[in-house]
Amino acid sequence: MSVAAETQDDPELAAAVWDLEPIVGGEGAAGARRLIAEAQSRADAFATAYTDRVASMDSEELVTALAELSAIRDLMARADRYASLRTFSNSADAEGTSLQGASEAAAAEIAAKLLFFDLEWSGLEESRAERLLAGAGPRLDHATDHLRRLRARRAHQLTPAEERVLAETSVPRVAAWKRLFFENANALTVELDGETLPLTEADSRLRAPERTVRLAAMAAMDSGLQSGLPTRVTAFNQLLGEKAVDDRLRGFATWRSSRNLDNGLSDAAVDIQQAAVAARKDIPRRWSRLKARLLGLETLATCDLDAPLLSATAAVPYARARDVILAAWHDFSPQAEGLLEPFFSDGRIDAPIRANKRSGAFCDSVAPSQHPYILTNYGARSVEVSWLAHELGHGLHMELCRPMGKLGEPYSIPVIEMPSTFSENLVVDRQLADAGSDTERLELLLIRLDAAILNVFRASAYHQAETRMHALYREQGELSADQLSHAFSEATSQMFGDTLEIEPAFTKQWSLMPHLVSAPGYLYAYSFGMLLAWSAHARYRELGDAFVGDYLAMLAAGGSRTSAELMGMIGLDLEAPELWHTALHLIEVQLNEAERLA
Repeated sequence: MSVAAETQDDPELAAAVWDLEPIVGGEGAAGARRLIAEAQSRADAFATAYTDRVASMDSEELVTALAELSAIRDLMARADRYASLRTFSNSADAEGTSLQGASEAAAAEIAAKLLFFDLEWSGLEESRAERLLAGAGPRLDHATDHLRRLRARRAHQLTPAEERVLAETSVPRVAAWKRLFFENANALTVELDGETLPLTEADSRLRAPERTVRLAAMAAMDSGLQSGLPTRVTAFNQLLGEKAVDDRLRGFATWRSSRNLDNGLSDAAVDIQQAAVAARKDIPRRWSRLKARLLGLETLATCDLDAPLLSATAAVPYARARDVILAAWHDFSPQAEGLLEPFFSDGRIDAPIRANKRSGAFCDSVAPSQHPYILTNYGARSVEVSWLAHELGHGLHMELCRPMGKLGEPYSIPVIEMPSTFSENLVVDRQLADAGSDTERLELLLIRLDAAILNVFRASAYHQAETRMHALYREQGELSADQLSHAFSEATSQMFGDTLEIEPAFTKQWSLMPHLVSAPGYLYAYSFGMLLAWSAHARYRELGDAFVGDYLAMLAAGGSRTSAELMGMIGLDLEAPELWHTALHLIEVQLNEAERLA
């Protein structure tokens, strides 16, 4: 029986379908188009009122202008995310697809129209900009870091005319290539058990307890991923090219430099973090040997990476997952639990597996005026409790920082990825405390270690693959499917050595990874953020309740402070090299315990 069929026996899971209508005032596509029209009208008025005026503004005018700019971006975000979430949950939604195209075109047009403000602000003399901020006082506390980051990008800005050309040409091109890639990927199917099933079904079966099921799923994915692969390769090459040109024109030193600047991190800081992970390849290799032994295998294969262990084979009903997660958060903070419960009760999670639905899981902030939403493909596996907790960690962050508005949204991806892993750790700690045997404790430790291997070591390997893809494109131009697949498999092999057998279907899985397409350079944030989360969790264990208020305040601050300042709020120093070594040691301690219990 397929996982999709099994979920029909779980009425609470079947009912966990999101309600997107509040985003557009209950008006459906017409409401989204109304939001677009209002955003366009207000953008026109904003440009008329403020073009060539930023240099002569006083602090009062700056506060007023930024409030309107934030409101326009909020309106456009609502329409854009409504359309995107509709198509993510059903790629066959023709109206949603049409609306997404319209919203992307409008967003590009509005961004080009409003670009003058960022350029004029960046062009101000430093003393003049600081006087304006000082005059605004606490009214711009939420936006001060955003405004300073804009000025930090001055060295990489083009002329206003060139910026406008890129905004009106490159931005919509990139959006169109991304949309083509995702429409193709979301429609993929596989042949399994004599049925044509969504590819997400085969992906879910890679977490089945029976190895024969996993092997069949991986084999089915091999042919399933071949379908439409030339289209995805073409789209990805176009995106590699767009980024190469943009980086060259703006004078970025490496393909990742623009992402690091957006994250508020130096190239050197990220290199140090990645080097710390690469120096501990012994951890994923020990984990691989341990997992192979527990599965009764001589060598682990890629179809076994996410295989459940021990009693983790038991199905976990959706309601049970909800109760475990909310109980863990209640122990940490009843306030946090109160913010998370409506995700379940108010239709903000889309959980069942179904055809034409995007694979994987994510949390979407939508817009500060709205509540965030979560998409997942819940297959009732024990490990998926942690995955759901991961997305709810994002959801809590986004919910708490809504008052910051569009200009104070979280921006540093490593910092954004930290609360998700922190949430996973809270849930596993709660489960460990309730464990009634060494076997149950081992199971939970293995789930935690699986997450660490995925988000620290596998994510770092995938980031190295992405680095190789960008480097190859810049050396020789368009890449073949074989070159892209080789880069992906080679980086994985370098991380795991001879402890992992890489199957042919695995090499094509780069073409399912949304981050490579939608957010170049994103993947290192998983390892960066997870190691931050492990360090934060150690602080919580050390300080107890005294840590809770600082942690929630840090989340509520959103992107109103620098990454270093935000982490400083919870006692973490990003400049301290031992931060990474300490976090990696904590993972090793968990591995030591798992090896002992096994």
